[in-house]
Amino acid sequence: MGDVNLKASQHGQTALMLAVSHGKEATSQLLLEAGAGRNIQDEDGSTALMCAAEHGHKHIVKLLLNQVPTPSL
Repeated sequence: MGDVNLKASQHGQTALMLAVSHGKEATSQLLLEAGAGRNIQDEDGSTALMCAAEHGHKHIVKLLLNQVPTPSL
């Protein structure tokens, strides 16, 4: 089991940030289902939602906004 929230050594982006930046909706959904954090910030303070909006991926912005956090046990 890998850490889906691991940050890249350059710019501190997560796999979710990279997926949303490139418009990969299916990959983004899988990462969210695997527990990827929506509110993690990179070195510039950007989140996955900010990355999706910046790149104009409206469908992924909606995906991120409609994602309901799972309750912790």
